[in-house]
Amino acid sequence: MELQDLCDIIALSKVDDTRLYLITRMRKEGVSSKLRAYEKYIFKVYQVDCEDDVRDRLYAGSKSQLESIIAKNYEMVEYDVISDDTNHLFTYPIENKLFSFEDVVTNQLGKVNIPKVSKLSDIQNNAETLWAYCVEFEHEDKRIYTFRKISDSKVGIDGKDVSKIKWCRTFFNTKSLKLELLTSDTINLEKIIDCVFFDGIFYIIRKYDFENIIGLQEEFKNQALAIGKEITSLDMVTGSDVVEKIINEKSSLHRKLIKVKKMGYYEHFTAKDLPKLQKTCRKFGEKLPVKDGKINIETADDLEVVLRMFGDYYKVGINTGQSYATFAGKVVMPQE
Repeated sequence: MELQDLCDIIALSKVDDTRLYLITRMRKEGVSSKLRAYEKYIFKVYQVDCEDDVRDRLYAGSKSQLESIIAKNYEMVEYDVISDDTNHLFTYPIENKLFSFEDVVTNQLGKVNIPKVSKLSDIQNNAETLWAYCVEFEHEDKRIYTFRKISDSKVGIDGKDVSKIKWCRTFFNTKSLKLELLTSDTINLEKIIDCVFFDGIFYIIRKYDFENIIGLQEEFKNQALAIGKEITSLDMVTGSDVVEKIINEKSSLHRKLIKVKKMGYYEHFTAKDLPKLQKTCRKFGEKLPVKDGKINIETADDLEVVLRMFGDYYKVGINTGQSYATFAGKVVMPQE
């Protein structure tokens, strides 16, 4: 299904059937902070009653946002942890995926007994954090959900410790002609959609925010550490302690390690492959860190070079013969 199809369904839905949900995240009691994100967090969905003008704006704003994205004619491709610089929309089927946010779209949304919010302070506290909001559109038996990540700066809870607040909420009083403090609970609903969910698939519009919503950002580090251990456990690679330290300190490496894992080249790496990697490094002005006939990782730069080699970073165009340097791209099989 294309984004235009989803927009068409939304256009057929009634404004009165538009619903707003707030989604919170909280850590499970008694679990270690070292656990993977899907093991330590749970999400809860709350329904929010809206005035007609709020519902009208949510409906019109969502439809307008989708139409503007469709007009850009982006190509839709399957989600990849590292993609090229061209503009894409991504799809992310939830089947066979393991993440705690799945419970939101499979077990909570669409139920008739979703708890309602009476005040924001009940769901924005030390234990529970407002995480995202969701707008539901319904036509016949079809339900479409749009999501937007909520940042702390978009939520105002009256009664918070003033000493811990870095900003204040104000409004201009047209009677007193003064700027005054806004003391009621507030939440900003933006005319932005991070992703759309329908029939088991997320359609990703803002990749980074989508990853943040469902917990992929936190999951990247855990996966990267595990992949780092796999690489340094190879007979031909040394430097396990330093690699773990580097991965903990440099989040920019997390996606690269996940991409390298997807390529799978290092899993079959042996001594006979070492000269080929050294030749590739020399060709592009790199130096593979080798000591005593093995790859020896001592610095972050060493690890970067090794990941470029294991991730097939350097590529050659078939038609132009030009060389390219990128982790992006996917393996395709020639038809002839």
